[in-house]
Amino acid sequence: NGQSCQECASGSASPDVATECVTCDIDSSENKTECLCKDGMIWEWDGPSSGSCEPCLADTYKIGKMRSCESCPFSTTSSVGASSCNCLAGNFSNGQSCQECPLGAASADGATECTTCNIGSGANKTECLCEDGMIWEWDDPSNGSCKPCKLNTYKTREMFSCQICPFPSTSSFGSSSCSCLAGSFWNGQSCQECASGSASPDVATECVTCDIDSSENKTECLCKDGMIWEWDGPSSGSCEPCLADTYKIGKMRSCESCPFSTTSSVGASSCNCLAGNFSNGQSCQECPLGAASADGATECTTCNIGSGANKTECLCEDGMIWEWDDPSNGSCKPCLRNTYKIGNMSRCEECPIYSLSTAGSSHCICQKGTFRTHNNTCVICTESTYFHETA
Repeated sequence: NGQSCQECASGSASPDVATECVTCDIDSSENKTECLCKDGMIWEWDGPSSGSCEPCLADTYKIGKMRSCESCPFSTTSSVGASSCNCLAGNFSNGQSCQECPLGAASADGATECTTCNIGSGANKTECLCEDGMIWEWDDPSNGSCKPCKLNTYKTREMFSCQICPFPSTSSFGSSSCSCLAGSFWNGQSCQECASGSASPDVATECVTCDIDSSENKTECLCKDGMIWEWDGPSSGSCEPCLADTYKIGKMRSCESCPFSTTSSVGASSCNCLAGNFSNGQSCQECPLGAASADGATECTTCNIGSGANKTECLCEDGMIWEWDDPSNGSCKPCLRNTYKIGNMSRCEECPIYSLSTAGSSHCICQKGTFRTHNNTCVICTESTYFHETA
């Protein structure tokens, strides 16, 4: 006090060489050498006349009037500022001591019981094992569950945590692998570019070897003219024919629609002029009056009698039908036996029941034992009657 040493007042404390005492928030120790702190805290002087309560370090504890933070006993642990120690993860407190969890069960630090795992527990029994794409999370020391990995992370069963997908790969919630861009595949750790002559779609785990070659960016296989590559799964695909009225040639990426007034068959590499037209080398031109053509013609056929209204075939005599030998050449062919054609019929029709015809017929005749009625059908003669040649 300037003249002698004076004892600190009740509820205050000081270290050695103090010039004044510090008033304590709770109380002072019996010998007034430090202030008392709440459980988990210890008094520390930071100068002759100043100090504060500081939390005990992890794996130590303090309670009541303990003078220092003590180390936790074997197989126990504590967090910073703890007033007691808890059993380590993989163990549980039976009220008197820490006991290891049984096989197939797990616990977090401070558990009073163990959680039984559905699949099994890790080697140290600190968490339960989860399916691919799932990670174990504790809700409290004795209860937890498998949670899905977050967006753009992944985990296999052997991994201890959900890992971030390496750029430029991505993933959905609960993924066991990352998805790569087309032209590459997931090798288990990163995206790897497909080898030359192979290809892959998005999310592939392997590349497909192409029969011809792959596209420049290796996102699909090249196909012969008239065919287009289609993926039917992450690691399988095939060359499929272009649809009718479309075409593809060379390195076209898709089957394109045929231009106006042209057509194509399935799997075509080019489009042809529609029937009734012909190609003049640059465009499609309509056949002149009295001429006709089939799809893909380069010239029109002059008809003997005339052509149909749409100029897709020539007209024929009764009993005959027009047939194309190639897109620009055809002829009138006789109707087959037991068929007929007359007038503007577009095809040879089968003879009605009980009638027949020879090849190239314009009508059918009734069989023996039948006769033609007024509505032009053949009917079987009734009992006790017969067909007369002149009837």
